[in-house]
Amino acid sequence: MRRVVRVLVAVALVAGGPAALAAFTSTSSAANTVASAADWTAPSVSGTIIAKQTGYLAGSIKQGGGYYVYANVADSGNPASGVSTVKTDVSAITTGQTAVTLTTGSYSVNGTSYNYRSGALTANGSLSGPKSYTLTSTDNLAYARLQSGYSVAVDNTAPTAAAISTGNAGGGNQGLAEPGDTITFTFSEQIDPQSILAGWTGASTNVTVEFADGGCLLVLCGSDTFSVLSLPFGTVDLNSAGYYGCTVIGIVCDKTPASFVNSPMVASANTVTITLGTRSGGSGSFNDVGSNSDIAWDSSATPYDAAGNAASGNTVAETDNDYEF
Repeated sequence: MRRVVRVLVAVALVAGGPAALAAFTSTSSAANTVASAADWTAPSVSGTIIAKQTGYLAGSIKQGGGYYVYANVADSGNPASGVSTVKTDVSAITTGQTAVTLTTGSYSVNGTSYNYRSGALTANGSLSGPKSYTLTSTDNLAYARLQSGYSVAVDNTAPTAAAISTGNAGGGNQGLAEPGDTITFTFSEQIDPQSILAGWTGASTNVTVEFADGGCLLVLCGSDTFSVLSLPFGTVDLNSAGYYGCTVIGIVCDKTPASFVNSPMVASANTVTITLGTRSGGSGSFNDVGSNSDIAWDSSATPYDAAGNAASGNTVAETDNDYEF
């Protein structure tokens, strides 16, 4: 009888409790899912240039010359599927080359980095410019983008020596070659700095300027000259026997060359300027030449321009009849 009473009391307590207790139920929630947007965006070219196969300067080619096509290409899908192919149509430059493949890599041209480059190409034997080209980049989902409006200059003209001049350092002795004086070589157009010195970009670098005595024999005295040691500028005739060495007529006089070492050389546009550094060696002395002269530059045919045209190797003379140094 006691057991029955206990059961009835328990049932009554549950039945008399708050109604809210009976409203709670156990349920299971659906699992979370993450979805990604597809790559609907084709790759894009952010920069491109054409450059000859050898040298530093870019942006020009010559007829019959070798060249490469460079480009910076990236895919910006969400997430990006990646660049599959990059092709260029350069048929206006090289006949038949409508879909040349560019290969990924790390390339530097004229101080700018690129991540794609074509194989070596050769321009048509007869070519004038400018010439246009296009680039088509495709991602791994086959979305492609054609970009146009690119061009390269065509230059078939050899650069020439245009002018030669010297300058006196502030506070220096006019007419006397000494540290701080300058020499400026001017070309008809910008010269590729790597055709002057391997690896040179045109920034300041030290060179050696050598002066040679023209020598005297009896009543004949040859003109003194200078050159940039081991670099292809050619020779400058000072048209005077008095700048370096012996100037005494009537005896045999021939002094060994003297140099200005650690002379900074800088390229800017179509000029190359050298500032004389520290005097070194030589058996003669530098003299104060108190007269005007027109010096002459017998230039070299080694330097070349942005398109790869070799210099003419001509001679150019001053016409200002001023003091040198």
